[in-house]
Amino acid sequence: MSTETLKVPDESLRLNETGRNMVAGADAMAVQSQIRLLKTENETLRREKNEIEQKAREQVITLEVQLQDEKELRESIEQKCKKYEETSRKEKKEKMDLMIELQCEKDEKNEAIERMNEVEKKLQEKDKDKRKVEQMLQYETEEKKEAVEKADEEERIKKSEIEKRR
Repeated sequence: MSTETLKVPDESLRLNETGRNMVAGADAMAVQSQIRLLKTENETLRREKNEIEQKAREQVITLEVQLQDEKELRESIEQKCKKYEETSRKEKKEKMDLMIELQCEKDEKNEAIERMNEVEKKLQEKDKDKRKVEQMLQYETEEKKEAVEKADEEERIKKSEIEKRR
């Protein structure tokens, strides 16, 4: 625009402004050149900005995908941990139940052994009593036998005395 205003058809009035016009024309050319340079630089910067924004969007997408993958992995690991913890609790409970059952069986076994020992003691006592009774019976039998023999002997003696007296 400034170059058009410089080319005014009324050049007669501005004869002494020719030098000024030349300087102004040169300045206008420099300004236009600078404007073109700035526009080019601006376009380059705009392209770079767009490329950077595109890369940033791609990185954000990549990071979001990675974040989602890590979340899914974490959830999977947490589920596995819960399963392992549950399995561990079940195994501990089963182990505790088995230990209690084993202790009960040991107690029952010890009680059975004690009852068996008591029965054996009673059996031994009855065996002793039986032997005592058998021995007493044997003594009584021997005493009766001796008494019968003595009575028989005395009767024989009496009979023989009675026969002698006759």
